[in-house]
Amino acid sequence: MQQRAIDWEMIQLAIAYGKFKYHSHAKTWTLLDRSLIYTPYARFIDKLRGLRIIATNYSSDDTLRLSTAYWAYDLRR
Repeated sequence: MQQRAIDWEMIQLAIAYGKFKYHSHAKTWTLLDRSLIYTPYARFIDKLRGLRIIATNYSSDDTLRLSTAYWAYDLRR
């Protein structure tokens, strides 16, 4: 995460406001412009656009295990 300039607050925002998708036994959240437009974080749209989080269920409870966090550059244009 440090190499990609992603901190824990950004991950929490992606889980809270990102577009959710279930793909290949993993949960993904992607921050898009329309996800943030009417939130208190609207002024950070340019910085947060394209952040994608991929997580899997760690066990039978609701705990998530972060697999990866990266920038989807095709969404940042």
